[in-house]
Amino acid sequence: MHVLKCGGTGTGKSLNCDTLISMFPASRYTAVTLSFSAQTGVMAIHNTLGPKLKRRKAGILGPDNNKKGLVLVDDLNMPKKEK
Repeated sequence: MHVLKCGGTGTGKSLNCDTLISMFPASRYTAVTLSFSAQTGVMAIHNTLGPKLKRRKAGILGPDNNKKGLVLVDDLNMPKKEK
């Protein structure tokens, strides 16, 4: 299921989502929070996701067996870098 939470700056969107994710039991879910900024690069994303995911098959990654993954992507709408 995908959820998009919209709102102005400082309205508590991130705190609300973090609180909700913390209610899921860690024994059944693997949670990852990705906070983007204009300087976020591919390696930063890889370094955040890598330790939380295991190789299931060639080219397929996922959480530990018998777990589901929760991913919070914070600040999805970041400004485009000027060249």
